[in-house]
Amino acid sequence: MEYDKTGYAIRMKNILDITRRHYEPERQDRCYKMVWRKYINPVYGIGYRTYLNYLRRAGGMCRQGEAER
Repeated sequence: MEYDKTGYAIRMKNILDITRRHYEPERQDRCYKMVWRKYINPVYGIGYRTYLNYLRRAGGMCRQGEAER
């Protein structure tokens, strides 16, 4: 039996869509951490570091300085 990563890809796409809708640079109430806290964590139950890893794997959506905060 093979492991299929389609569920992972669908989850990553949904998380990236939510982030694109709600993230705004230079706004403290719409930073990555607040997007994760308000929209991602309640639905998907993933940690903040996992969320940042998803963003990095998707093509470097966040800058390195923001990811370390």
